[in-house]
Amino acid sequence: MSYNNSIEYQLTQWGIWVRTQQGIPRYVSPAWAMMRDNVQINRDPDANITEEDALRIDRAIAALNLVNETRAVAVWTYYRYQGMSYRRLGQLMGIHADTAGNLVLAGAAWIDGAITFAEAS
Repeated sequence: MSYNNSIEYQLTQWGIWVRTQQGIPRYVSPAWAMMRDNVQINRDPDANITEEDALRIDRAIAALNLVNETRAVAVWTYYRYQGMSYRRLGQLMGIHADTAGNLVLAGAAWIDGAITFAEAS
């Protein structure tokens, strides 16, 4: 399996998609469009994920939340905020860093299984 198809890569791209709000239609003023096109602006890269795949991951995280809320919160927080360490995640959740890492890995595995099962059906 290539890295681009791994659940970790897909979740990372989903996190970028959420941060940049690519799935949200919004108004762009003419002045902003002119500035955006003519001035260098630092921003997150565009997500390398389709809208359908991002929404599929969104649904899987919502389903995980119904099954195990702690895992869903760990996965959502870890991938939503890029560059977060398991230690920082553990501090935010009030648990040990090893436990936070295990929650993220278990949640990612559950999401991978849920997506695979949905595609097979």
